[in-house]
Amino acid sequence: MAESPVSLRELMTPEAVTDPYPLYARLHRHGDPVVTDASGAHVVSGYAECHALLRDARCGSDETRSTMFEAMRSRGDLDDKDAALLAKAPFMLLDPPEHTRLRRLAHTCLIPAFDGLPERIARIVAELLDTAAAQESLDVVGDYAFPLPVRIICELLALPQADFPRLGRWSGALARNMDQAFNLDEEARRDGREARGAILDYFHRLIPERRARPGDDVVSQLVALADQGAADTDEVAAVCSLLLVAGHETTVNLIANGVLALTSDPQLRETVAAAPEAAKALVEEVLRFDPPLHFRTRVALADIEVAGHVVPRGATLVLLLAAANRDPRRFDEPDVFRLDRRANRHLGFGIGPHACLGAALARVEGESALGAFARRVRNPQRPAGPLTYRPGLAMRGLAELPIHHGGITAA
Repeated sequence: MAESPVSLRELMTPEAVTDPYPLYARLHRHGDPVVTDASGAHVVSGYAECHALLRDARCGSDETRSTMFEAMRSRGDLDDKDAALLAKAPFMLLDPPEHTRLRRLAHTCLIPAFDGLPERIARIVAELLDTAAAQESLDVVGDYAFPLPVRIICELLALPQADFPRLGRWSGALARNMDQAFNLDEEARRDGREARGAILDYFHRLIPERRARPGDDVVSQLVALADQGAADTDEVAAVCSLLLVAGHETTVNLIANGVLALTSDPQLRETVAAAPEAAKALVEEVLRFDPPLHFRTRVALADIEVAGHVVPRGATLVLLLAAANRDPRRFDEPDVFRLDRRANRHLGFGIGPHACLGAALARVEGESALGAFARRVRNPQRPAGPLTYRPGLAMRGLAELPIHHGGITAA
């Protein structure tokens, strides 16, 4: 197998997290869609290859089944506490049949909660922009992109408003440690480990309360089904923690990246403001061009041949979804943001049985937030200077996005 022209260590540096796209382009110029990293992982940057592997039943999500996991434990990179938390991982890191059962359980409880959701989202979007109208500037991340999905997912789970800030912090820390095996930021790794334990403890305390005083919220429904034998308490806590992260973190980054695109191109902003239906196309192109999720890992459960290369059983596959979204073999002008792009079947939320559980919710929130921003915020300007990103490439997001504006019109 060909040696990678870009190492995973290089991809995980702060400089690369700020702008990984030149490195993705270098991978595509190299010409081999599957390469071997010095770490032993197999890096996949091609669209067709990522698409196929995401659907391949021989690719597992349980990190504890990989030779890399065993190597990390033997080196001391994972202690017993880390390993125990991974054993309680949300079902996105499980394989069938456990994954299938728990994902179906989550869907069963989420579907009724979506009734009337677009109207609730639009109301919160309007409130956030009304509040921002009192100031000449706002931080898009902290004042807009972050509070919207946190309020929505906490409403769906019927969590106390006083808990929103810490739940949001935990969710963000956990999402930024999705790439635990490759994350070079020790503080982010530590915060992620602590957040995973804190979120599980939070829901373990909440479950008995909902059992004693059930409501019509998602947590109460999960507890009721669990009491009928559908899951145990640890699994309910893990599902709730995943719903919190899946319903929040991807949306924060989607909205922030969308506003970045709107403030970078006045013509794009005018087009979206004039045509409400254009917000849908805007969301899809943001998910292709600058997605929240840049890579996912898989474990080869058997020897797998892909693009003429054999990935041995137990090896870790790093699927660079953001690189696949810019594969010139699949997309015309892949490095150009095009609102009129047709057949935009990107991998922004993944595909297959482990596709992002919060994708539908994120799309609705993104369309509402970006459409309203384009219509209501006049002449938004981003101050000169470099953008600042939070640590971690797997779930890549802006730390802040300050803008000045010429006023915010009434809804």
